[in-house]
Amino acid sequence: MTAQTDDALEALLRKAGRRPAPPEAVAAAVYAQTRRAWEVQVQRRTVVRRSYAWAASVLLLLLASWGAWTQYPHEIMAMAPAGQDLLITHTKWHPLAARRGGEIYAGDTMQSGATGALLRRTDGGELRLARKSRLLFASATELRLSQGQLFVQTGAGPRSRDLVVVTDLGSVEHIGTQFLVNRENDALLVAVRDGRVAVHYAQHAATELHGGQAMRVDSGGELRRWDLPAFDGVWDWADALATPLAIDGHSLYAVLDQIAQRAGLTLTFGSPAAEAEARRLALHGAPLELPPHSALDAVLATTTLRGAADGRQILVSAR
Repeated sequence: MTAQTDDALEALLRKAGRRPAPPEAVAAAVYAQTRRAWEVQVQRRTVVRRSYAWAASVLLLLLASWGAWTQYPHEIMAMAPAGQDLLITHTKWHPLAARRGGEIYAGDTMQSGATGALLRRTDGGELRLARKSRLLFASATELRLSQGQLFVQTGAGPRSRDLVVVTDLGSVEHIGTQFLVNRENDALLVAVRDGRVAVHYAQHAATELHGGQAMRVDSGGELRRWDLPAFDGVWDWADALATPLAIDGHSLYAVLDQIAQRAGLTLTFGSPAAEAEARRLALHGAPLELPPHSALDAVLATTTLRGAADGRQILVSAR
């Protein structure tokens, strides 16, 4: 547009005058409608902001829960029956540690008192601590014995196959077995009741032990090996902590088989007649709180059979 055109338009508008105001009712209706639209928009934005805040809070809670679940131990490694002389130190925080007793988590340390203690692993195995022994559950597959003696009876779970007992003088890796680790004074003593273990010591040196064998290695790496008699006294303290042997209602054969398993021996019979007699007889009485050699004598005392250790087996025959 040119300046003349602008001047003409201005003159025309001045001549027309101001636009008449709309009726008050119309103005009020327009104002009310505009305010409602504005309030709807404000409310929608508030809801959106609250939804974002709620979602962020839930996400933060989930992340915090996941972090606590992964950072702190939550899986029970073993159980310690009540009433034992055993101090359990929960070295890492756990929400159940302060409210329940007997559960052992990764990172927990056990200190046995004057009578020793029995622990039951979740895979069905047993751990028996001699008096004044100290054991750390480093993980589901690693135990650290810093003092005293530990007897291990492995379970059937996959983690049992990977179980390793670690000491400052060496580590003991088992292959389905019952074994004992003694870390006292200036030496490490390992004895195998059944199965096999691999003992790693002194600058990557290693040796393998079978059932009925023992070894001792000192801090200088000097090694000594020997064979154990079937009912050697090295097992006595561990047998004293074992679960009593149930006999009531069981056949003599079943009880003898349990005694042989506890001793790490094989059950054999001198004749078919002796085995048939053992299967026929039923026993009655209270559970036996006896080591295998004493339990063997006790269950055969009132029968026509006799039993004795013969090498790596228990031989039962007629009197």
